[in-house]
Amino acid sequence: MPDHNASTLAVNLEKLLPLLEEVFANGGEFSLVVTGTSMLPMLRDGKDMAILVDPPCRLNKYDVPLYRRKDGSFVLHRVIGIRKDGYVLCGDNQVIPEYGIGHDQVVAVLAAFVRDGVRIPCSDPRWRRYAVCRTALRPMRRIAGKGKRLLNRMCKKRGVEKR
Repeated sequence: MPDHNASTLAVNLEKLLPLLEEVFANGGEFSLVVTGTSMLPMLRDGKDMAILVDPPCRLNKYDVPLYRRKDGSFVLHRVIGIRKDGYVLCGDNQVIPEYGIGHDQVVAVLAAFVRDGVRIPCSDPRWRRYAVCRTALRPMRRIAGKGKRLLNRMCKKRGVEKR
């Protein structure tokens, strides 16, 4: 297992693609420190490490692929649906899904992650339950977000401080 305490170097993922392909061709896995907040609370920005493997021929609902958007950016989000035109993906900390992600855009899939030095496989029943619940509650997060923004506007209008 990689040393999570090792020094990290920010590298453009585009430049790592040939290395990923070589690692996967030899049956290996590739580790990288997660950046961004779209997969909170499962994956913490700059703290957790993603363990990626070669993607299967077909992703399943709740898988977490690393994919490349049409604009060239790389994103790690969860499969929340599968349609004829591709996968429906959304970050655990987001409410608006992305539609029509083709399998040809998938670079890798999350096999496990390392949190506080402990490797946690995505197949762990606790994390599978988390994925099902997080996906099912996505519409409620959108409503809660709207309620929070409304409450903040009302408090600001009345001069009430946020706590």
